[in-house]
Amino acid sequence: MPENAWTLAKDDQTFFGIYVDLPDFSDPETAEAAFDEFDWLEQPEFGRQCALAHAAVELRRILCRIVELDDCTPENFPWLNAPDERDCAIVVECENSDWDGYRIRSEMDEERRTIRIAGKSPAGALYACYHLLELLGCRWCGLGFRGEQVPLTFDLQLPLLDFDESPTFKTRGFWPAPETFNQNGQRGNYDLFEWMAHNRMNFWCVGDTAASPGYLRQRGMHLTCGGRIFHQLLPPESDCGPEHAGRAEREVHPEWYGLGEDGERSFPDGPFWGANFCTTNEDAVQFAVERALHRLAAGDWQQADSLSLWMQKDGEWCACDRCTSSGSPTDRFLQLAHDFRNALDDATKTGRLNRDVPVYITLEGKTLDPPSRPLPVGFDFEKTVIVFVLNGRCYAHSISDTACTEYNKALHDKLRTWSDVIPRTGDLCILENHNHERFHDLPLLLTSHLQADIRAFAASGATRLLSQHVPRHNWGQKTLNYYLLSRVLWNPEQPLNVLLDDYFESLYADTAPHVRKLYEVLERALCNLTAWKFDFVERAKRGETKLFASEHLQFEGPDGQTPPTVSETMGLLIDYARYMDPILEMLDEQETQVQWRIMQVDFPSVEYAQNTFFFYEALSRALNTQQGSEEWEQVSEEIEGWAQCLEEQAFADPALGSSSFMAWETAIQASLLEEVYRKCKE
Repeated sequence: MPENAWTLAKDDQTFFGIYVDLPDFSDPETAEAAFDEFDWLEQPEFGRQCALAHAAVELRRILCRIVELDDCTPENFPWLNAPDERDCAIVVECENSDWDGYRIRSEMDEERRTIRIAGKSPAGALYACYHLLELLGCRWCGLGFRGEQVPLTFDLQLPLLDFDESPTFKTRGFWPAPETFNQNGQRGNYDLFEWMAHNRMNFWCVGDTAASPGYLRQRGMHLTCGGRIFHQLLPPESDCGPEHAGRAEREVHPEWYGLGEDGERSFPDGPFWGANFCTTNEDAVQFAVERALHRLAAGDWQQADSLSLWMQKDGEWCACDRCTSSGSPTDRFLQLAHDFRNALDDATKTGRLNRDVPVYITLEGKTLDPPSRPLPVGFDFEKTVIVFVLNGRCYAHSISDTACTEYNKALHDKLRTWSDVIPRTGDLCILENHNHERFHDLPLLLTSHLQADIRAFAASGATRLLSQHVPRHNWGQKTLNYYLLSRVLWNPEQPLNVLLDDYFESLYADTAPHVRKLYEVLERALCNLTAWKFDFVERAKRGETKLFASEHLQFEGPDGQTPPTVSETMGLLIDYARYMDPILEMLDEQETQVQWRIMQVDFPSVEYAQNTFFFYEALSRALNTQQGSEEWEQVSEEIEGWAQCLEEQAFADPALGSSSFMAWETAIQASLLEEVYRKCKE
């Protein structure tokens, strides 16, 4: 520590008090506890003070923990009535903008010393407080108390500070698809939300019963609503009322619903099948808009900051004459978004809505293509966020690697085209599938390309990024993915090795060098997961025997090529145990938290990966072996063994933090080839 460092505490004595201006509350603890006692949208100043109080209380609480003063008694880092009440003060303040930057600065004159923490927003103040605590050695790499590190010292010092921080990506968070909520209406949990706040992640949704909107707003969250909701806004089985003799919408208004190429109307009652509704039917659009407005103004979305619009997953687009003459699916979706945008603006002007509600429109499938026609007149890019979904991308290559001609190149080319369509005043959001539903929590690691990807997205004009299908708990090795993601979204130029050193030393202590090597082996083995889960799986389902036929998935070739061959992948997973030996030799000497993480979290995840890939490889041989032959008996016994291992791995088990909306209860179901295996055994 430099000679001019300031001492915050020493030998059970604290020298700094904390000042936070909360004119509408009696004290910071009362203000912090009030997050559910007022309407954040109607009373923004109360919200600002409540969130600012949380930042200050968090700072004081953790400072007391560091110096082992578990009871924050009035004399320990006391609350000050004025910033100059003491010679040494920490001042926590904020503006009320929507920008999450902050400044931390040491100020000194002849009479007093002040550490000034100033957020551009209440969330910025909270992030600044966590930044200061990180300077003191605190870390929140993983979920819950097992993922945190709070040092203990009786001599607490800080160097002179001058930090001016601002995020590169204004939105940094997770897309919690409503269809992934459990039966209790929960998608997240307190450990996840606290991790997000500690790591400056700021996007979630309303309607999650795991936490109130006030609690989430206090931690800096932007709350969206919507998703694949047109089956709710235009429910085909809904009763039209007595004027229509109780008939359903599909009977009274069949023309509202999508017409297929076969001439039949589609009446989807869920988000995953059926054609999209007829977006050129003005009555249908008005009906959908009206239902959405009701939910935003007085229903379950009234605390939402934005509205997210998704079309049917893999759904066809209406083939009626009016729709097909209205342009491509992209053209039609942009027109629909424009109609929603105008209706929301009108509702705000008339007072029906008490706030501006930006619209996020999610492009996937056919709508990834750029528009083929001029945009609707007056299309508002400032209040309409374009969300570009990277579905089925390759993680063996970076997104901008032109060598990835089977997967990433086409996606990146379309992304660059969209960056030309969207003006500088608009917003482009990337939606990543780091834990795609097909991956189903397999420990795919992203260290090699994540930073390059984020830089490429920023170069394409993206200002927001969301990651889909984050597990609810027990992230295992994917903890590293989310930790790095949170850091490089804030600043893509952070030195990656520094972040990696920090991560492994914080969570794995003396075993860090050996565990880091294990992570590198695992990342190499699973980096081609997209080709396995999309190409290999679909070929096996179609009954093909030539299963390793794509450029990405070759059975043999030189080791070290990208992506790895099947042979190299199997070799890495077989040799994984060899890399475990030095860790196991050290394990008894490690703290309980390190032992738990390695044995109870990391190992089951690796075992899941090994069982899945060994099952795939054995199945590939079984599908190419004549039944009844001597070779068949051997491979049949082998595949049966791996299938049994997968059947015994249940996702209800806490070691596997299942997140997929698919009703997969075991790893054999998540392999996507259970039916192929059963037929193979017949």
